[in-house]
Amino acid sequence: MRTVPLLDVVNLTKQFGGLTAVNEVSFRVYRDQVKAIIGPNGAGKTTVFNLLTGVDKPTSGTVLFDNHDIAGKKPHVVTKTGIARTFQNTQLFANMSVLENVMVGRHARMNCGIFRCMLGLPAVRREDAESKEKAHSLLKLVGLEKKADKPADDLPIGERHLLEIARALATEPRLILLDEPAAGLNNEETACLAEIIYKIKGNGITVLLVEHDMSLVMEISDEVVVLNFGAKIAEGPPLLIQQDEQVIQAYLGQAVHDA
Repeated sequence: MRTVPLLDVVNLTKQFGGLTAVNEVSFRVYRDQVKAIIGPNGAGKTTVFNLLTGVDKPTSGTVLFDNHDIAGKKPHVVTKTGIARTFQNTQLFANMSVLENVMVGRHARMNCGIFRCMLGLPAVRREDAESKEKAHSLLKLVGLEKKADKPADDLPIGERHLLEIARALATEPRLILLDEPAAGLNNEETACLAEIIYKIKGNGITVLLVEHDMSLVMEISDEVVVLNFGAKIAEGPPLLIQQDEQVIQAYLGQAVHDA
């Protein structure tokens, strides 16, 4: 018997003018799961992420996180509840160092206000030191500890995705949303990413990802949701998804693992 879901999405719908980008999509994510959302380009995957994290407001539907309705909440409020995300197009502070980018994520959990920080009180200095130590440990987790002092703008695209993961983890989420984390990674780097996701799950953080790399999806996912033209057409364990006729047709007649 399953427990109460950490994330419960019910009939989520988003219309942009006359276009329905997401059409009554429902799914659940349980604690300690790795769940993937897949589908052809334009299927509505990133729009779902935007709706879950407050970037866009749903036209209708419910988003319950830990039994609290977060549909339409501002992104910073969603972050405070315990949800973090990365973006398909990385959004880093290019002029900051790799370490400083992760520390920006830590500020969401720091207690010092602007005046306390300006005064440089001992408690603030301790918190800053703890934040830096945590940031270093997250960079080690994603394999970027040796590049901590480099400008973020110097990183290749694949490592920028890894840095975004570290920064998202710095907010201490209970659920992390990864938007195409394997983009720009070669086979060896993708294998390392899989290990990172296993470690994230092992640390008690639930993972929901959008990904085009089907080999990665089928390896690491407990369950898969498939979208096509904004609607859910299948959901279930990876092996069943690979054999689903609707899914195969959505991928232009190719087997899912070859798509």
